[in-house]
Amino acid sequence: MLDTSICFYDRYMKVRAYYGDVYGPRSQPRWMFACRQIRDEAAAQFYLYARLHSYVEEFQLYNDNSIFSLARFRVLEFKVYFEVKTSYIEDVEHRGTADVNMKRRVLIKLGRSYPGCDLNFRLLRSTLLGRQSIALQKLVLDFRFDLPTISNMSGLFPNPDNVSMWVNDLAALEGFAPNGHILEALEIKFGAVSMPQDMEQQLRAHMIVVPALKWELVRLAKTLLGGVSRGWSITDRMEGGRLVPEDWQLNASAQAEGLQIQDLRHMTFNIWACPNHQIFKRIEDKGGRARWICVDDGRELSCPL
Repeated sequence: MLDTSICFYDRYMKVRAYYGDVYGPRSQPRWMFACRQIRDEAAAQFYLYARLHSYVEEFQLYNDNSIFSLARFRVLEFKVYFEVKTSYIEDVEHRGTADVNMKRRVLIKLGRSYPGCDLNFRLLRSTLLGRQSIALQKLVLDFRFDLPTISNMSGLFPNPDNVSMWVNDLAALEGFAPNGHILEALEIKFGAVSMPQDMEQQLRAHMIVVPALKWELVRLAKTLLGGVSRGWSITDRMEGGRLVPEDWQLNASAQAEGLQIQDLRHMTFNIWACPNHQIFKRIEDKGGRARWICVDDGRELSCPL
């Protein structure tokens, strides 16, 4: 059996992968290269179960390795953080008039520097883009918002009353299907939202952003599975329990051509947690207001629909 982990170089990246439940900083085992048959059989077993553990940027270019390469991984999984950016764009409808003003736009895209986020994500994507063919069959993505706190309010959304446009930009993830490559399956998890409980405008903003992001992830899944020219099955569910914030999970898989199954039942913003770990769940709307109830003490919070 091949060692439980292995380190190798792939272009500008140093990669550590593991095979099994235990991993450590081992290098390539010398016994693997005793002969061509042993090498090929060991590599085949490795890629059957190999999982990416970590990857870091190297500052020199390494030659392509035909034995160990990211292009030969069947499954890739990692966390991805959303980043919130605001900007102002000119109101083109009133350009050249006295009424011209600037409209505020909110852009939700892949984060670059949140804690726990792999800072070399784009490097991994560009490494795969440089290959004529890849073996990737399944992508597992865990999406998170950065947790807003009193000392770090950058993860909060602006007041929806002052925003004219909300834009999602997750196109970078389409790079995992380069040169017409089509995936067989995706698992996408959208972690439970955490935000201050006394900010009504945050509830309203999340009611806009969370469903939009979920539908963008559905679009991404269909694209990576081959788009309208191929069959697919896409379902969603909530994972968690009464006292644990529920994560939204999207499962997508390729199907026979022409067979398209879509069963999505949790596309709205229905659950969130505040920094003190209290959980609020959506209940029936009333009087033009969306309502949530705290599962711990029964308190209600609401905001305009």
